[in-house]
Amino acid sequence: MKVNVLSVKAINAIKVTDIDQTFSDGNGLSLLVKADDKGKVKKWWRMRYTVDGKRKLKSFGTYPEISLADARKERDRLRGDIANGKKEEIEIVTPIT
Repeated sequence: MKVNVLSVKAINAIKVTDIDQTFSDGNGLSLLVKADDKGKVKKWWRMRYTVDGKRKLKSFGTYPEISLADARKERDRLRGDIANGKKEEIEIVTPIT
């Protein structure tokens, strides 16, 4: 799987549609793009990962408040924590069923 696929230019060029869109950056990091009920575009950083055989989803916040570089750093930190067995320190946002 490719890693660090997204660019700031590509993120800024994303056009919102009437359906949610997800753009992968690799290693579980993705950007969910959707319009809220007032039509304002929101871009949410999210990471999918597995702990003890259970798929999980964590949100890092919205773009541009959380930059692409910061989202990648958080992804890498989280992956390191998981690899080092620090799963009790990981705040789970949404379990995936």
